[in-house]
Amino acid sequence: MSEINAEDGAVITTHDLKVKALLDAATQSVSEITSAVDRHDNVLGDFSPSRTITFDADVELLSGRAVLIIDTDGNVLEQEGVTFTATASSIEVDPVANTTPGTASFAAPQYLNIPQLLFAPSGLIRSLNTVSGGDPFVINFHESLDKVHIENRSAKDLVIDDIHVVNTTVNPTVTINSELIQLQLDANLLDLEDAFGFDVTQSFGSTPIEILQNHPQSSNVLKLAGEIDNPVGSVQLTNHGGGIVANPGSLIRTNTLLVQSERCQRAKLRLE
Repeated sequence: MSEINAEDGAVITTHDLKVKALLDAATQSVSEITSAVDRHDNVLGDFSPSRTITFDADVELLSGRAVLIIDTDGNVLEQEGVTFTATASSIEVDPVANTTPGTASFAAPQYLNIPQLLFAPSGLIRSLNTVSGGDPFVINFHESLDKVHIENRSAKDLVIDDIHVVNTTVNPTVTINSELIQLQLDANLLDLEDAFGFDVTQSFGSTPIEILQNHPQSSNVLKLAGEIDNPVGSVQLTNHGGGIVANPGSLIRTNTLLVQSERCQRAKLRLE
């Protein structure tokens, strides 16, 4: 027997939600009767597994983060959702885009054990609010990255390409793997009612972007080579040792901008 319960009023916050009622192994009771003339195995009990997912909790699906920290020797201290190229003189960060939004899946699949010739149909996936006609639970997809933090502690230039924090290409996905998501709620055998339902929403939160050239004994630059698109978030650009420069056509689109540097070349940088 496998049973999962997520009650109304609870909130689950994660990037990937996987709810699965498992039945990976099943055996029947076996007893052995032995006598001088009689020896056999006697199988007792019926194989009738019950698997039920009862889910009414709200879900917040995060969109992940982009983090890169380079230490003083040019080695990676932390890296998540960011790729880069290290040359003899610079750390060149590849474009950052939000292409991995959160996902949710609910599964109570069929079970088949060929050696023991055992088969179980799909388990039940239900929501008590759906069954009772109440408000369904909500799966909210966060469509903006939770944070962007890029920090270079080495004595090399830091080159930043495009950063786009909002997911604009990947559709939200909820997967249901079960044939049983309806119930008979009255005497009419043909009248099946939905047992599992939910609302899907999308939110676009404020993403903090922090870009730090963090080597005070170095005069190396923080160079902007693309577009930073973060319309409702914040952008912080810091260079403790050198300046901040921008290639022609570079753009920062943000709600709040903080620049900390010995010098900043603004003539080539557009702000929106």
